[in-house]
This record gives sequence, structure tokens and C-alpha cells, in this order.
Amino acid sequence: MQQSNREVCILSASGTVCSASLCQPATSGGSVTYEGKFEILTLKGSYVRSEFGGRTGRISVCLVSEGQIFGGCLGGPLIAASPIQVLFVLFSYVHELVLLLFIPP
Repeated sequence: MQQSNREVCILSASGTVCSASLCQPATSGGSVTYEGKFEILTLKGSYVRSEFGGRTGRISVCLVSEGQIFGGCLGGPLIAASPIQVLFVLFSYVHELVLLLFIPP
């Protein structure tokens, strides 16, 4: 399988989720899963190619339920409870940058 040269940047999202797994380094499993009905306040982050051929990045989310706001970095699935709208950008790395310098006469 050929790796894509596309990278992704998530700018925002809206909708409702029913399950969210968030990173919690203090717990033994490394993540905590919340279940219920949560509105997405923010969803943002990016993934880019690392120097060693893998991908690196992080996606963070802020959710609200019954007036309680919480969030963190995704540590697992974020499961939709309704249609979700996500605004994102795909981009490619420029491996060579050529600068042309024009000096007017």
C-alpha cells in the first residue's frame, strides 16, 4: 500500500456524540471513555508526517452535557450520535522550495 502525501488539519466540528475516549495519563489505561449525549463545542488538531515515516499529531475536543464542559486529547474513538459536520483541510508537503528573486532594473 502506498502512503499518501496528504496531511490533515481539523479546523472545527459540530454535532452530537454518544461516546468519547480522552487521554488521561494519570490512569493505568491511558484513556477514559465517557458515554452519554455530548454536544461538540470544539474539535481541532492535525496529523502530519514525521521524520521517521509515521504520522504525528493530536486531536483535541471540548464537549458539553447538561451544562458541564469537559475535554482533552482524543485517546480513542469519538462516536457520532447525530450527523457531524467537520471542517478540515488536506495539504501536501512541499519537498523542495525554489525561490526566485526578481530585482527590478
